[in-house]
Amino acid sequence: KNRVFGFGYYEGFRNDAGITNNVVVLSEAQRAGSFGATTIRDPLTGLYSRLHFEEVTPQALAHARRYREPISLMIIDGDHFKSINDRFSHLEGDRVLKIMGATLNAEVRAADVACRYGGDEFVIVLPRTDAESARTVAERFQARLRETCAFADPPHPWGVITATIGIACDPTDGHFQTIEDLVRVADSRLYEGKHAGRNCVVWDSEVAPLPLADKGRALTA
Repeated sequence: KNRVFGFGYYEGFRNDAGITNNVVVLSEAQRAGSFGATTIRDPLTGLYSRLHFEEVTPQALAHARRYREPISLMIIDGDHFKSINDRFSHLEGDRVLKIMGATLNAEVRAADVACRYGGDEFVIVLPRTDAESARTVAERFQARLRETCAFADPPHPWGVITATIGIACDPTDGHFQTIEDLVRVADSRLYEGKHAGRNCVVWDSEVAPLPLADKGRALTA
């Protein structure tokens, strides 16, 4: 259904209601010709690279500010990822990252920009999305991730993957001048969630715990 989106020079993009908004950005094909596909996509997860994210997302923020639309940023961090690497090998760690990337790719809209930010961290920019809607996206991602692991056949040796998610939104959390400002707020909420026990969504200074799947087990460390 929906897939991650490479901003490009075009007339506009459609929201969920089918309404088109104008925006001017670089296409993936154009960037591939100039910089090579490896600068656009993370080779392990297939999501966008951090470099590509940092190049295109300032335009998404500028567009939101110009048209007075909400824009949210979400940081996802895999829980106990180091323990998976240490206990089950880095190959299994890579397998976890692929599952997280594929799950995220299945949840985001065409206008969203999702990237692997580094290690087991993923960052998503969600245009025309307020904080409440971003929380819904985060919880839907968590539910799909748990189900993917819980019903795996054969079962994964590390059980159920969980993740902690921090969300920041313009204008709910203020008017941000840069994407980096949004990242800082979302990152601080991510760490608030880690300190609160992990496996939760933190938005608007609230911690929303997410249940583990009934079937399967979560890795503890």
